[in-house]
Amino acid sequence: MFLKVHKCGSSTMAELLLRSSRKYRLRPLRPKNKTFFYPWTSTLDMIRRKITVNDAKYDPKKTYDIIFKHMFFDSKVIETMMPNDTFYIGIVREPFSHFKSAFNYYHIAEFFNMKNSTNPIVEFMENPYKYWSDDYVTSHVGFVRNGMMYEYGFPDDRTDLRNDDRFIAEYIGFLEQKFDFVIVLEMFDESLVLLRRLLCWDMDDILYVVRKKKEYEYKNVNDEMTMKKHRMWSKADYQLYNHFLSKLRNTVLSQGSDFEREVSLLRQAVAVLSKCTGGNFKHLTDCKNELGNQMSGIYSRC
Repeated sequence: MFLKVHKCGSSTMAELLLRSSRKYRLRPLRPKNKTFFYPWTSTLDMIRRKITVNDAKYDPKKTYDIIFKHMFFDSKVIETMMPNDTFYIGIVREPFSHFKSAFNYYHIAEFFNMKNSTNPIVEFMENPYKYWSDDYVTSHVGFVRNGMMYEYGFPDDRTDLRNDDRFIAEYIGFLEQKFDFVIVLEMFDESLVLLRRLLCWDMDDILYVVRKKKEYEYKNVNDEMTMKKHRMWSKADYQLYNHFLSKLRNTVLSQGSDFEREVSLLRQAVAVLSKCTGGNFKHLTDCKNELGNQMSGIYSRC
C-alpha cells in the first residue's frame, strides 16, 4: 500500500509501482473515480476527505495485492480491503518546498487575487489569516497548510488539535507503527535502495524517470522569516517530516559498506535512463551500450 501524497514526487513512485505490479502480476485495488479515492472533477474542484470502502472497486470475494492511487488515509478502511500482511509505504517532502509546490500547482495566488504580488509566497505568510478560512481545509486550497499530514489522516480541521504538540507526536507515533517504510523525497535514491532490500526487488525494479517536475517563479524563494512563519503555520508537517527524515538517516547509517555503492550505481543508471527517455540517443542500442553492465537486468527496462 502506497500513500500517494500530493506534491511529494509521488507520481514518480507510483509509476515505479505500476511497472512492478505488471511485472509481478499483482492485482491492484482501483478507485471508482479512476484517479482518486475521493470526490474529484478537476484539480481545483475536489473534496478532501478520508477514503471509504465505497470509493473503491472493491469485491470482498477477491484478494488485492497493491493500492497506490491518491487518497486521504484511513487505516481501518485500508485494513478492511487489503490483506493483513500488507506492506505500508509513505512519502514525505521538506515542508517549505512542499508548500511552494502546492501554492503554485493549485493556483493559490490567483485564488486569493494575489496575481500582481511581487512575491505571493512571502505576502501570504506575512498574514495567512488575511486570506485563509478553515472552510478551505477540505478544498484544494487546504494543501497549503499541513498538506502532507492531512493526507495521512491528521485532523487539520480540528482547531483544538492542529497545534497540540502532544497530539501531533501521538499521531506520528501511530503512523510510525502503521507504516513499514516512509520515503523522503530529498533522499529518494537512498530510500529506493532501502526499499528494494526490504521488498527483495531486483535493482532494475527501482529504476525511474522523474515525473511532473516543474519550474515556477518563486520555487527558489527561501526567505528566512517566511520559512520561520511557515514552520509555525504548518507545525504538524514539520514534525512529520523531521521524524521520518531522522529515522531514514539512522537507517542509512546502519547499512553495510556496499550501500553507498548501490546508491551510486542506481544514480548512474537513472542518469542514462533519463537520456534514453529524453531522446538523447538515436537508437535504443546506443542506450543499451551506454548502460553497459552497470546492473543486472537493466536492458529490459530501457
